[in-house]
Amino acid sequence: MVVQDCSVTAVKHLSPSSSSCLMFSDLSADVFIEILSYLPFNTIASLPLVSRRLHSLIKSNENPIYHRASFYHGYIPSSYTTLEKAHSMYSRRSMGQISNWKDFCASISPFFTI
Repeated sequence: MVVQDCSVTAVKHLSPSSSSCLMFSDLSADVFIEILSYLPFNTIASLPLVSRRLHSLIKSNENPIYHRASFYHGYIPSSYTTLEKAHSMYSRRSMGQISNWKDFCASISPFFTI
């Protein structure tokens, strides 16, 4: 009987009509940026087209998002790697001019288009 009550409570807690339901808009910017960093580069680049809130959040945090994404996708060895160090790890000829983490991601990922 107790197990049934717990499962009903959990369902009520996760119900969209529940006042305790957590929405994406309720997340802090840091948590949201962390989640975005796990997405493929093309997905991150297209998310600003979804809404004004996403556009604002992503554009104002572009460097941290793409920096973390570079680390999570294995293009840099550490989340503390600087852009200059990351640039020196790859052939400068193939990378061209890199001024931010989004440019870095675009130059190293064959499927990423800005």
